[in-house]
Amino acid sequence: MITELRLARRRRVLRSLHVAALMASACSSGVGCVRREPVDLEVLARVHDSDPELDALRVYVDRRLIVVYPELDASGEIELADGVVEERFVSRELRQIVGRNRAGVVIAAAEDERTLWISFDPTCSAVDCAFAFVVAEDDSFVLGAVPERAGRERAVAYRGRSVSRAMLVPRLADPESSATEVLVRPRRRRASAKVGLELRRRSYRGERADTERARGFDR
Repeated sequence: MITELRLARRRRVLRSLHVAALMASACSSGVGCVRREPVDLEVLARVHDSDPELDALRVYVDRRLIVVYPELDASGEIELADGVVEERFVSRELRQIVGRNRAGVVIAAAEDERTLWISFDPTCSAVDCAFAFVVAEDDSFVLGAVPERAGRERAVAYRGRSVSRAMLVPRLADPESSATEVLVRPRRRRASAKVGLELRRRSYRGERADTERARGFDR
């Protein structure tokens, strides 16, 4: 039984490597391949050349984003049990999940274009319901603020999954030179983790050749 599991696992690994090799071969042979790359100031400037209003641009988060909106006023019940007054509160939170493959659109940009407001829902076309991505110290756009919801308490955002150690907290993007805040997941021994903004890019590479035939010295 153990041998069979090992063989099945090995076949899956080999199959994955084969698919990866085929994709790499296709990309190197000039076939258009879609890659994801971070959105930074340089990339944004290149996009502007063909899409000045950024209407056609589609962007994605580089890690799943979960935003939790607790209920503003939780309903409570009071019961008596063995002479003890018990209070029970029931809170129904609202969760908004933005997956890595969920496309977002730019609905607004700051004048200096160092802040982009991104909507991941067709019903949202205003800054109030959009996610704000700001420029970090490496010139890439990272999550700076999440929208609030009417009738809900302050939103709590998580990177990847909704556990306490994945909670995002505000920090200065660059304490030495900027007062802009970004949302990060603090880590003890490594740099804080952020939620970045990416785009999909397809590159085509064609190969052409000019041919010269040797004339030789034949008579």
